[in-house]
Amino acid sequence: MKNSLFILLFFISCGGTAQPILFNKLYQADTISMLATSIQPTQTGGYILIGGFNWINDYTAVYMRKLDQYGNTEKVVILADTIGKSAPLLHNSLIKSHTPGNYIVSATIGGTNDEERDFMLIEFNENGDVLWKRIYPQPNYVEGNAQAIATRNGGYLLHGWVEVNQQSMQFYLVKTDSTGGVEWERFYGDNNMHYLLHAEQTLDGGYLLSGQCHNSSTNWDMCAIKTDTMGLVEWEQRYGTNNDDGGCIAVEVAKGEYALVGSAGIVEQFQPFWYTEYQLYFARLDSNGVIVENSERYYINESNYSPEAVYLTDKKELIVATLIYGPSPIKPYFTKLTLSGDMLLNVPLSTGLGNQYSVQDYIRDIEPTSDGGYVMAGFNYLWPQSGWAVKVDSMGNTCGITDCDTAPVVIDAVTMATATEAASMVVSPNPTANTLNISYHLPPQFPFAVFELYNNIGQKVLYKITTQTNTQISLSVADIPSGIYFYRFANNNNLIANGKVVIVH
Repeated sequence: MKNSLFILLFFISCGGTAQPILFNKLYQADTISMLATSIQPTQTGGYILIGGFNWINDYTAVYMRKLDQYGNTEKVVILADTIGKSAPLLHNSLIKSHTPGNYIVSATIGGTNDEERDFMLIEFNENGDVLWKRIYPQPNYVEGNAQAIATRNGGYLLHGWVEVNQQSMQFYLVKTDSTGGVEWERFYGDNNMHYLLHAEQTLDGGYLLSGQCHNSSTNWDMCAIKTDTMGLVEWEQRYGTNNDDGGCIAVEVAKGEYALVGSAGIVEQFQPFWYTEYQLYFARLDSNGVIVENSERYYINESNYSPEAVYLTDKKELIVATLIYGPSPIKPYFTKLTLSGDMLLNVPLSTGLGNQYSVQDYIRDIEPTSDGGYVMAGFNYLWPQSGWAVKVDSMGNTCGITDCDTAPVVIDAVTMATATEAASMVVSPNPTANTLNISYHLPPQFPFAVFELYNNIGQKVLYKITTQTNTQISLSVADIPSGIYFYRFANNNNLIANGKVVIVH
């Protein structure tokens, strides 16, 4: 006689609120480089992840990956491909279309020569069906950092940079209608180098552009440009130290008021070559882009700190995807700043790949989710290079390293009365600090059994396969956080024992 019991490990917090969904997932392919750069939540609770991949014989493509609410892949669709080069690169490579349920991807695509590469916009739906695609050729120019924003008049602003020659690079804007038709285009910059990293529409209908600029007197600086609705310059400012500075992202926090998060060069040394150490930098800007007195902040932590994406919350806080990129390893952080520049959070994120010297984790995009958390997109650059998506709560916490999620664990505890009489298992000590001892007996019909340990949100944190040849095993729990955990000891669907164990450090 069988007794069937279905146990759902789905826990509610003490306040009666469901725990947020968390996940940390890598998307790998054995023989290609498959990166991810931008992500958007869907209307159905999942996500659309955008990236690019390379294949043999110079084949490259821009793809979308449809994810469920736990970050699991539902489908992968190629949106555009070419023999040559294609790339979505930064945080606004994927945005929501003006049509609910549709999306806009911006990328560069073209031939094997850099001069053959052009900007591209594609509108597609959640199933990966392409609705329209536009190419924006700039003959004899090299284009990069393609991004887009949805404008309030129902169109889009495609933006990036164009390299006029090896000594001159300019900010580049293309204003389009709702189907990508060109309304106007603008170039910004002199005969120096200008990297556009971010653009947004301001409350007065104009545009705020920010990035990194170079000239002969100050070398590399953080810089920002404010334009009117037609892209005509209203003001242009540079920021930073006497050393080479990195790029920046400027956002409007109230009408005519701005915050800037950037990368300031604080040390230049020669050992054995010239290099600059960068620190995360914050400042408030007035309506003319001038730094507000006493608003500057430098965050002395680890070298080579830079912002990758910035989101302004309803609480007027800045959520920043930051990156420590040198000398090694490359590590991303979930950083929260107030509009006064106070750092509230700086939480490390990790795929778990590589060692302390070889980690190469990048975050390129951060978006809010309906449960109060955030979802981020990026990649791990160790071969084979992999796409990465991580879902965190409002404090930057996730489920662990890849691959993990907090999907409810359904345990089918179908037991056989004769089997449970013959098999047994005891856990000790309980509570425990460092070691969990498991004493057990398996009858002949059970050649093996599996011990599993779950935390209070249904995530499996430990498991061990046991055999009849042993009667006791010891498992280390020293690296598992203190708390109440739930164990299960079973042979396939035959439950032998289950219960709770307390870990206290």
